Amino acid sequence: MEPLKFSISQNEFLEYHMYANGTSKSAVGKRLFLRLFLSISYILFGLYLYFYSSLFLSVLFIVVGIAWYLVFPSRSKRTHSNFYKKHINKNYAKRMLNETELSFENNRFFVKDNSTESKFNASEIEEVIELKTLFIVKVKNGSQTLLSKKKDNNVAILRAIFHEIGIEIQDETDWQWK
Repeated sequence: MEPLKFSISQNEFLEYHMYANGTSKSAVGKRLFLRLFLSISYILFGLYLYFYSSLFLSVLFIVVGIAWYLVFPSRSKRTHSNFYKKHINKNYAKRMLNETELSFENNRFFVKDNSTESKFNASEIEEVIELKTLFIVKVKNGSQTLLSKKKDNNVAILRAIFHEIGIEIQDETDWQWK
């Protein structure tokens, strides 16, 4: 098989990091805790003020608590997105848009880029996740390979290879940050 050529852009790295953070149970739990804790705290303090002090301040705190609950997801997404963009520009600048070659022979994958080469058996693949712009190939040793979906012919070939070796692709193309 002729090697498939891929290059990963900043947006694809960003999608990968946002997906990894957005599906991490601990990160989701922390965001949910922050969202609920601050909202409930403001609302409870507003109720306290309503019964023991000022009506104006109580309404203000209750409105701020409700607003925080409603605005938190979009604010969290923007904050994480900005953080990961800076992280990507700092740590992945040399890898962005560098060409990576992937070849498949005798049930073995060979991945090669400017600085590294790796190979793994098809049986070592833990899962393959398909996002809007890339595939994430997770290997049992903990490593992950990102494969861009920019070239349509690569997408069809990859799907055929994964189907041939019996690996089901987990479809996350409609995944959204929550």
